Amino acid sequence: ALLTTIALELPLLMMIAGGSPAICQQIGSQRYHLLLGFLPLTCALSGSVGLQTCSLTTEAVSFSQVAPESFLDWFRGEAGTTACLGAAMGIVVAFIALLASCFDVIFAAAIYVAQILSIIAASATGAITPLLLGALLKKDAKRWNGLVVTALQDLVGCFAVVVVSYQMLVHLEKGEVNDACR
Repeated sequence: ALLTTIALELPLLMMIAGGSPAICQQIGSQRYHLLLGFLPLTCALSGSVGLQTCSLTTEAVSFSQVAPESFLDWFRGEAGTTACLGAAMGIVVAFIALLASCFDVIFAAAIYVAQILSIIAASATGAITPLLLGALLKKDAKRWNGLVVTALQDLVGCFAVVVVSYQMLVHLEKGEVNDACR
């Protein structure tokens, strides 16, 4: 399971390591380093949400509270909770980003959007995986949930932070980058 996780995480390493100079030159050294600093925080928060949703859904599936026929109703409830949680955590993390970036509103907004997207994706993965593995494929959901949810969340969370934030920073910033990358 751990080797599978490493194999799934290698593209993240390549994306960050291979594209670092270009990203840094586009958004500036200060924002680049802050962006990489927020990566583990954003992924950790999202990962917690994904695993909690996964645990709740696994339990609900095992006690027949959720079945393929009732999954959409279950998912709607989880989506509403996730939207509120994502917005709240997005505000907290964006406020920290605002302070850390010396009141760079665009950077804080990019982190806010990345955090919300990452939490929503984590919750969706956490809700779908137990139903797919346990109820539909008849696999031991408890055995595979953690691996699947963690690996997918890391991929999506990293994508949200690096790619979405980068795109927002590049397209919303109208001025020139003030700090050079080395």
